[in-house]
Amino acid sequence: MFNIENFLRSCPPEQVICVETGATKKLVLAAITSGAKTFDDVARLVDLSGDGDTKRNVETLLKLYGPVFAIMSAGGGCHHCPQA
Repeated sequence: MFNIENFLRSCPPEQVICVETGATKKLVLAAITSGAKTFDDVARLVDLSGDGDTKRNVETLLKLYGPVFAIMSAGGGCHHCPQA
């Protein structure tokens, strides 16, 4: 069975996320690192169609990478290292 999360996690940055506009995973991830938290936020920064496949792809990338970026940008240094 096809798993969209596994596919989008492992596909290259050049993978097209929106067939209609040609927007890539790289463009969507750039929008996420610029603070986009919803499909509408991403669509304001990246030219996207509103079709179901595009929305599903973008929302999956937000689910996968949004929390990672939030942790990376929160500051506070490495949380795995013992405090000195």
